Amino acid sequence: MAVLHFAKRGFHLDHKKSSTSSPRLLIACDKFKGSLTSTEVNRYLSQAIQSRFPDLNCQRLDLSDGGDGMLAALGSIHRLELRSTQVRDPLGRSCLAQIGMDQTRPGHSRAFLAAHQANGLQYLSQSERNPLQTSSAGVGDLLLAAYQQSVSEIYLGLGGSATSDGGVGALQALGFVFKDAAGQSLDCEEAPARKLMQIKSIQGPSESFAIPLTLLTDVSNPALGPRGAARVYAPQKGASPTQVEFLETGLQNWLRLLEAHSGRKLKNIVGGGAAGALALGLHVLLDAKITSGAAWFLKQAQAEKRLQEVDWLITGEGRFDASSLEGKITGQVLEMAKSASVKSLLLTGQLTADIGSVADYQFTLPASQNLSAESAYQQIQTWVASLPADFWG
Repeated sequence: MAVLHFAKRGFHLDHKKSSTSSPRLLIACDKFKGSLTSTEVNRYLSQAIQSRFPDLNCQRLDLSDGGDGMLAALGSIHRLELRSTQVRDPLGRSCLAQIGMDQTRPGHSRAFLAAHQANGLQYLSQSERNPLQTSSAGVGDLLLAAYQQSVSEIYLGLGGSATSDGGVGALQALGFVFKDAAGQSLDCEEAPARKLMQIKSIQGPSESFAIPLTLLTDVSNPALGPRGAARVYAPQKGASPTQVEFLETGLQNWLRLLEAHSGRKLKNIVGGGAAGALALGLHVLLDAKITSGAAWFLKQAQAEKRLQEVDWLITGEGRFDASSLEGKITGQVLEMAKSASVKSLLLTGQLTADIGSVADYQFTLPASQNLSAESAYQQIQTWVASLPADFWG
């Protein structure tokens, strides 16, 4: 049976908020990948806790760092109109993606896109996962649809991708032309990663893409090297060790071309390796700004202000490891709670990091991968039922 653990940070009996009112709790979990979205886990927790502790004042904040569940989480803090558009999946099959339109400010509209709705791993069976075959062309389809909305700004969340093509597929879908040593145009919308070594020149599109584009990355990795897109993330997308080195070599050629095109050194661009170095290609050729999806989202959600108004935080994710404390959204929320002297509880499926300095309590779900919604809710109910009646103070 799973046990609730005290973390080293300790339990504080003093309440900086009103001691006469009911304890206030902010539930702000990220997704449990392969099982629950942020919206689902927060809803299940809220339902179970309010049923067991009806006097508790519960608030919810759905989280996203730009990956899975981004539009749903944004929809909880912004009034979005969802518009569907036809795009290609990583293997070129037709699928539907959504554009989240925010038109609340007169004369200034924003479009929010989630790249994984076009190039995501969720479209592929285990046997189809091969980054030498997949393409980001569908992300280009999605961007083109957003550009045609005549918006003021576009935000593209990167995360959960099945591709490692440096954004070449997406860029060709937007009208860029890539040529080989003989000056012949290459078809880079299909299996573009196989052609990265053949590209010798870049020709811009006839249409100008002047709308400001911001890339919300879920990682800080550069495009190349031991922490790069190929060596760290391609194995998760189905690449063998030999294929990883092939991809690394192709991305090295791509980076050299982009450096020659831009006149800039690009090897150490923070976040350039996001979504198989899609971030790097869009950053250079579309002048897109790369920013941390977690930091951007927490600012949009006014997370610091909300934490100042509560006594407790529950946060969590499917796997909490060392990287969670290096800029991921769950680690950032815990740090915010610590700064605000808010007691915190971390809920996770797997814990491999020392969280004693940032969390007061930790609870591990016995199983968190590929759970049905019913099983997940039952586990959460069991945990909540095991809490002492005076747990929240």
